[in-house]
Amino acid sequence: MLKNIDKSIFLVIYFLLIEIKQLKINLINFINLLKLVKIIPYFSGKIVFRNKHQNSFLKLNSEINNNKNTIKKYTKKNKIIVESLINHPMYTLPNCIIANKLREIYNLECIGIIREGDISAEKIMKSFNINSVIKLNRSNFFSRFFFYIKAIKIIGFNKSIKWLINYKSNKIEIGKNVYEHYVRNKKIPGPKKISAPFYRFFSNALLYDDQFKKTFKNIKISYWVQAEHQFIPHRILFQNALLKKANVLARFGIKNISVRNYKNFNEKNSNRSGYNKRLIKYLFKDLRYILLKKANKKINFSLKKKIGNEDRLLNIKSNKKQLFKNKKELCDYFRWEINKPIVLILAHELTDGNFNNEWNLFLDDKDWLVETLKKIKKVKDVNWIIKPHPSEVIYNSKINAKTIFKENIKDNEKNLGLFPGNYEIKNLYKFISAAITSHGTAGYEYPVLGIPTIVCGDSSYYQLGFNLEPKTKIEYFKILSNIKYIKPLTREQQDMSKVFWYVFNFLGKAEIPTIYHSNINMNYDKEKFWKQSLKLLKRQGKYQGNFYKSFEYQLKNNNSNLINIKKLFDIKKTIDLKNFD
Repeated sequence: MLKNIDKSIFLVIYFLLIEIKQLKINLINFINLLKLVKIIPYFSGKIVFRNKHQNSFLKLNSEINNNKNTIKKYTKKNKIIVESLINHPMYTLPNCIIANKLREIYNLECIGIIREGDISAEKIMKSFNINSVIKLNRSNFFSRFFFYIKAIKIIGFNKSIKWLINYKSNKIEIGKNVYEHYVRNKKIPGPKKISAPFYRFFSNALLYDDQFKKTFKNIKISYWVQAEHQFIPHRILFQNALLKKANVLARFGIKNISVRNYKNFNEKNSNRSGYNKRLIKYLFKDLRYILLKKANKKINFSLKKKIGNEDRLLNIKSNKKQLFKNKKELCDYFRWEINKPIVLILAHELTDGNFNNEWNLFLDDKDWLVETLKKIKKVKDVNWIIKPHPSEVIYNSKINAKTIFKENIKDNEKNLGLFPGNYEIKNLYKFISAAITSHGTAGYEYPVLGIPTIVCGDSSYYQLGFNLEPKTKIEYFKILSNIKYIKPLTREQQDMSKVFWYVFNFLGKAEIPTIYHSNINMNYDKEKFWKQSLKLLKRQGKYQGNFYKSFEYQLKNNNSNLINIKKLFDIKKTIDLKNFD
């Protein structure tokens, strides 16, 4: 009893210290705000940004959208909600474009939801005639303290991590949201016990859940536009919107984008980059040879030359890397016997995407990597390469593939090697017998190149037939033990992987021509971003074209996935893709 009282006192003190720290953060945020706007107009109630290109963009965007004669007397009470809780215009702009098209099609009022203080997002929304904007905030001190005490009561002092992950409140997965948020923000994958920060994040999740329910209690939501749906409060909002029977339109990508239409709560953990399996199988059956021809033309440049080159996509500056010229050179580097088969294991960035799929054999990506290493070090008749994910350098996790490798693999276990950071892997497919991923892009990229690939759970390509998909850990470990006998892919399997790869990367995406693709980090070049965005908007002068037609086609046919209809009708003019759910 006394021990629990001591813990309670400690947690209350921790809460107060966090509150004091937040005051400093609020001051820094206010100073940063003043750096963005002109001070005299700001204190007189008018927002004028210091960046003249940003002001010009917003002015022109308002003129374009006002000229569209948007109907302001809405005939229905239903609403479109567009979310922008990530303070970056590359997040806000495409979300607003999608919401604006929805409003045009269905004549429904559009309401924005932003973080309190994000004046850039608010001004962007208003330039799209989204004049009603809800500002999500941390509430007042007493409300925060109330939910913090509630979190302590719910969690207690003896609960396990497994309990936390499984905890739900009125079907909303509070526990999963808290776990993934802790891992990302504390940069500690695979925590073993519930520590003080968990109580804070748990209380935040409860607070945002309560805010949603109160804010939207009497609002009928037809469509909810949101890109991110992991971390606090995104998962909370996303699942609540589905629970209110809204269609959630989830964008994947920034300029070349796909749109996933979530239609019911059962899809709450389905990957936003995932594709309707019936659609893929239909395209494979009806357009197989045409799509294969197009895929084969793209593979040499878009896959073989770029596989594993995520540095470019993530704007990571890196020195020129070396390349292993042949299998002998690779084996000499690791001091391996050349006659043994080589298997490539592609690690994930351990603080991202742990619960972005419906199920997995393992608790999270760290658990998968640790358990896999423990098993394969006993398999001596194979040489194993473990490749860290390149985005580890961005997220700077305290635990990564390298630290896990060193903890689990001893110096005398010579048939396991960590892929060197100064080498590229783009030609490694020529030297390996199989690849392994938990749920990553390798699961559809390597089969395209003829490499059998093992996956450990749900993914965007699951159950399309071109992977080994163990249903239990026992089955997975058995595959690892006998991996030297793995069978090559059939022509049918490789063809299906190529069709999926082409749909995923080309046919299932359409370009928004007014979006300038800049650095996705918060330290992006704001001057250049707004200058180039203004230039593109001036060139286009309107929000029309192939993306908008493709998006409208998706909605009218009730499809889960956007299909680029320009590319589709160039292939077959008479095809009709309608409601594959």
